[in-house]
Amino acid sequence: MEIEREMIQLQKEYDEMPFEFKLQMKFLKYKEILNVIDSKKNEDEVASISQKELATLKK
Repeated sequence: MEIEREMIQLQKEYDEMPFEFKLQMKFLKYKEILNVIDSKKNEDEVASISQKELATLKK
């Protein structure tokens, strides 16, 4: 029950926030997600380059 009350309170606080603040929060969240995606792409590129280098060295 206590958790439900906290969630309701947090939702009320969020609803009372200015629109610009909500927008900024969403922007930061999406920016963080994009950074995670970019870092994953970079890891994949590094792994693929390493595999190519290994193949070259084995020849």
